[in-house]
Amino acid sequence: CLSIVARAEGSASTSFATRISTWSNSTGRPSIVGTAIEAVNRGYRVIVPTDCVAADPPEYAEPFLRYTIRNLAYITQSDTICRIWRSA
Repeated sequence: CLSIVARAEGSASTSFATRISTWSNSTGRPSIVGTAIEAVNRGYRVIVPTDCVAADPPEYAEPFLRYTIRNLAYITQSDTICRIWRSA
């Protein structure tokens, strides 16, 4: 499990939820809500770059992120994350 390896290295405290759907469906695709809940349960800080997620239908993404994920994770854009990493 990646969590075990990351914790053993002593370097991980943040998880980024990207490239996954906002809610899982019958296809078994991973979801942001499941990923965020499990990461929070394991003590990680979760960051969701909203321009790196998908929803079906697409108009579900914005209210889902605004009203559900904001209670579990920090919400931002990928360019903000890149800018912060470059300045570090």
